Amino acid sequence: MATIKFVLNKLQHQVKSKSRESGIFLRYTHQKKYILISAQKNIDEKYWDNKNQIVKRSYPGSDRLNIYLKMLRQRLEDIVNGLMIEGENPTRELVKHLYNKGREEREKKKIYTFFEYADHYIKNDKKISAGTKKSYNTVLNKLREYEEYAHVKLDWSSFDIDFYYDFFEFYTGIQELTNNGFGKVIKNIKAILNDATTNGYNSCLSYQHKGFKTVRESVSNVYLNEDELQKIMDVDLSSQPNLENIRDLFIFGCYTGLRYSDFSKVKPENIIGETIRIKTQKTGESVVIPLMEPVKIIMEKYHRNPNSLPKSCSNQTMNKYIKKIGKLAGINNMELKIRNKGKERVEERFPKYELISTHTARRSYATNMFKRGIPERMIMKITGHRTEAAFSSYIKVSEDENAELMLKYLEQNV
Repeated sequence: MATIKFVLNKLQHQVKSKSRESGIFLRYTHQKKYILISAQKNIDEKYWDNKNQIVKRSYPGSDRLNIYLKMLRQRLEDIVNGLMIEGENPTRELVKHLYNKGREEREKKKIYTFFEYADHYIKNDKKISAGTKKSYNTVLNKLREYEEYAHVKLDWSSFDIDFYYDFFEFYTGIQELTNNGFGKVIKNIKAILNDATTNGYNSCLSYQHKGFKTVRESVSNVYLNEDELQKIMDVDLSSQPNLENIRDLFIFGCYTGLRYSDFSKVKPENIIGETIRIKTQKTGESVVIPLMEPVKIIMEKYHRNPNSLPKSCSNQTMNKYIKKIGKLAGINNMELKIRNKGKERVEERFPKYELISTHTARRSYATNMFKRGIPERMIMKITGHRTEAAFSSYIKVSEDENAELMLKYLEQNV
């Protein structure tokens, strides 16, 4: 039976110099004989926990070294298991040959800096959408700003827990950005590092520290209830055709649940019978959306061509003018917006129209359909959400609204 274990073994030069350190080796035993494969690391025996096969926490950098050793062991186990699955005998000589061959191949690969690999990853990963690529590039720009601020040069070994906390202070303290924004940046950094590690370009695993985590906090985003949507639809914008177009496009989004990247690009061929059929840009999900009455009215209004829709505009332009339209519609009740910047809790009050954006349309659809009593799973089929956790973040029902919904439910189920 094949076994793998870490052992300490003094090298010749360590014996001669009477060094307290020993080399760390992987000992692979097969058919009662073994070979040693160097981990290319040394350690004082007092820091080695032989029973648990790990470096003791008293050793400086123990987390990083343990992650590295775990990766080496896994690599060797994968070779042995692969041979056994294929029906081959995992002899000591063959296993060591494949292990060293794999290391040689990794060493022959092009050597990337972190930023070079990040650019390569963003450009060549076909699973990353155009919108996500933009967010990755924003992350890289933030990291370059941090380099200038901290007077450092970031590379693979930089992404440890010390960087994490220092970058957090820079992002939330110096730049006064939110904790959720920081969490998104860390998520993207880890995606790049994980890909580089998987492909053998990165061997610095400090970023896998349990404290190097993505943070996400609940935020008080608004939605528009159906009375407020009706107010927006009732605003007379006939003398301002550009605003009228933006209003109609926004309402189209509010009654389809699509993201801006999708509802701004719906074409006549996407409308089949009483449904919209479209493959979403962000996730590649195919969704089928029933046409609600407000959508049909808009389509009839733009009847120049069959199933014609309002002309799209940029997200930035739409966000600017939908606030103006909201103000004209009298959606000016004050809303409390709570955000966290580092450890500071920031509370601000805004007229509701100032908080309306293109993404409000998607939240409004999810919340209003939920309030109508439509089952969550049915709504998720429309919005394309894959998990209830992701979907639930879109439901923005207040305490009063929740109590009202509860009463209606109880009346119907007495």
